Amino acid sequence: MSPDTSMKVPSPGNSERSERVVERAIGYLSSRLASLQGAALYEEGARRLRQLLDVDLVLVLLHDPLYPDRPVTLAWAEADPVATAPPRRLSMEGTPCGDPWGRGETFIREGLRERFPANPFLAGADFEAWGSVPLGTPCQPMAGHLVAVSRRVFSEESNVRALLRLFSVILSREIALQTARVRMDRLLALAPDALLLADVRGRILQANARAAELFGCEPGELEGQDLGSVLPTELEEPWVERQAPVPRAEGAETSTPLGPAVPDSLPPSNRVLGVRRDGTRFPASVKLSGIPGARGEILALVRCHAEEQRTQEDLATAQANFLDAVQSIREGIVMWDPEDRVVQANSQALKFLPSLRSAVESRSHVREVVADALSSGLLQAPEGMGRKEYIDEQVTRHRRADGIAVTTHLPDGRTLSVTTLPSRRGGSVTVLSDDTERLRAEEKFWRSQKMEALGKLTGGLAHDFNNYLGVIFGQLEMLRERPELEPAARRQVESAFLAASKGAELTRSLLSFARRQPLSPKTTDVGTVAEEAVALLLHTLGEDIRMEVGIDPELYPVRIDGEQLSSALVNLANNARDAMPKGGVLEIRVRNVELGPDYEAAHPYATGGDFVEIEVRDTGSGMTEEARALAFEPFFTTKAPGKGTGLGLSMVYGFVKQSGGYVDIHSSPGTGTSVKIYLPRVMRTEPDRTLRDPAATSEPAPSGAGETVLVVEDNPQLRETTKIQVQSLGYSVLEATDGPSALRLLEGLDAPVDVLFSDVVLPGGMDGRSLAREVLRRHPETRVVFTSGYSPELRSTDVFLEPEERLLSKPYRKAELALVLREVLDGTRSGVDWKEDED
Repeated sequence: MSPDTSMKVPSPGNSERSERVVERAIGYLSSRLASLQGAALYEEGARRLRQLLDVDLVLVLLHDPLYPDRPVTLAWAEADPVATAPPRRLSMEGTPCGDPWGRGETFIREGLRERFPANPFLAGADFEAWGSVPLGTPCQPMAGHLVAVSRRVFSEESNVRALLRLFSVILSREIALQTARVRMDRLLALAPDALLLADVRGRILQANARAAELFGCEPGELEGQDLGSVLPTELEEPWVERQAPVPRAEGAETSTPLGPAVPDSLPPSNRVLGVRRDGTRFPASVKLSGIPGARGEILALVRCHAEEQRTQEDLATAQANFLDAVQSIREGIVMWDPEDRVVQANSQALKFLPSLRSAVESRSHVREVVADALSSGLLQAPEGMGRKEYIDEQVTRHRRADGIAVTTHLPDGRTLSVTTLPSRRGGSVTVLSDDTERLRAEEKFWRSQKMEALGKLTGGLAHDFNNYLGVIFGQLEMLRERPELEPAARRQVESAFLAASKGAELTRSLLSFARRQPLSPKTTDVGTVAEEAVALLLHTLGEDIRMEVGIDPELYPVRIDGEQLSSALVNLANNARDAMPKGGVLEIRVRNVELGPDYEAAHPYATGGDFVEIEVRDTGSGMTEEARALAFEPFFTTKAPGKGTGLGLSMVYGFVKQSGGYVDIHSSPGTGTSVKIYLPRVMRTEPDRTLRDPAATSEPAPSGAGETVLVVEDNPQLRETTKIQVQSLGYSVLEATDGPSALRLLEGLDAPVDVLFSDVVLPGGMDGRSLAREVLRRHPETRVVFTSGYSPELRSTDVFLEPEERLLSKPYRKAELALVLREVLDGTRSGVDWKEDED
């Protein structure tokens, strides 16, 4: 049922009364309500309107777009006020304003309850009449409603309509102002800068939340203060330039920029120091603008630069750190723009390619950079590639920017690794790395790995060959001892014996290179050994070789095999002689040196410290780099066929490495060769270990007295040969092939054996040392003799045998075997003490 909006013509008496009511309302609006605003205006207007209309209730409602049927109650005026507060929101569903966005003025003179029974508010209060007019703003015509409700029928509907319309004008204006103010406050609150609105005299009229925060004030505290108190004039710098005058209302006063008045011309911005509430100051920029039609009011936009300044300082620090890091790294960095023009290069890149300096200044193209480097000799095209082809290839690689490293060899011998990657900001970045030292280190590493592999191979071959030589020596010696041997046959035996001896020397050379040759190390004066070697060389080198010798008198003690060092010096001298067929100078220098970080950096596997340096230098033909890289390999030689075995330098290499030292070769064609040996200094004197050479005496080989010798050897031919030799020396012999079988044999004996003669390397999971420990645990009185073609477990100086133990190197002679067996049984030392002195 639609509401009745018909309007009846009032009687003459009623018309006069309505005019008087309207006049009273107009007077009240112009006098009383004109000075009110906000909630006071809404409440007072509703109260006075209810009195003028003589109705039961007047409502001022503000519609909320989020809740269309539940507007906000701005004012509630009743004839008989109740103690409870009026509802903040009132449901309009089932009322004449139930469709607030589509209703205009609505008047129901009577019958309100019957027409709208569904609304509990209307039905419960027995309301009879309703009148409402919309409250609008320029932006929202239906912003709310002004409602009058009565329990009596409207007797003068026109009077109700006129007064509602009259009061709606001033209330709508206030809603518009309040809405605009709220929107402005929200907008100002979102502003990132401080905003101050000041009048013509410089008093602050309004300040946003950012202004209160910036100046350290509470919200609203800035209003009423002088603008100069927070932006004082004495801190102001003179305006750099004057802008055109800002338009302002007629009669506006003039004043100073930030003081009690506004200047004739306002600058757009200026740097000043703001003052907070606590007196602290901060750097800020102020932008002033006049407000046209606002009677001289100005708006000050204040931006704090403290955070910006800190950000700039942090950015500058970060940039400085970045530039310092870029300038400090070992790699060269070159930056290119999207057009492949060089824009920046660090100091290391300029060291690699000095032509980049002018290229950066002129922003040269990558094609020009490569061409200039070729012209200046900094780059060199590979053999067989033309200049244009090389430049095109480099430009293509650069534009590809795939991050793949490309190796470039410079004319001065350096090797550069060039890697180009795309830049996130466009263009590309090229990284230049000097890989010369890394490649040299890798080459040395792989060379050492190769030498180690060759050592293992040659050592294994020499070990097996020594077993075969042991059989040959043993059989030849047994033939030699036969009295019925004819002279011709004896000569054949001696010839075979001589050949076997040369084979033994060859295996010793191989074992020396492989660092498997058993040494007899002792504390040695290198100077004495060198002097003895020089005395020998003076008679063997020839008159066309002039020797220059320099040996420091106070040399560090070293622990080496002196005979092996002497042999190494002779080998080096012979090589030097062969490199000087027309004569020359051979220098031998011995001195103390300290190997420091530089040597360790050039030799990754070296450890610095005190060393004795032995240098053998010649003025011969020298070696190429390729020959120098292969010089220590066994059987490598640059001599004519039949002029050398290729084992001399490999023996030197093996001996030095086995002694814990280092050896270097420096050579180039036409400049001669220098070989430097470094032997480590020992800090204490250790016991000597020398065996008496049975060949140096004419005494017959000592024989046994029936003692029992257990021979443990996995090679059946050598085991049989050894068994016959030991038996011929007067001993009782037992034999076994490995450690477990030897222990089982000992378990079945009534008495322990007198001597355990065992190979060090045995099959069956138990080596000779393990077997010896178990035998000595069971029978401490048993003596032990080890034998080995080579033994990693017994090489170098870090293993010390027990007093009752000996080591006999293969291939051994019968006389050597006889001597060592007799020594361990008799407890004699013969100048030997294999026991480490205890501290």
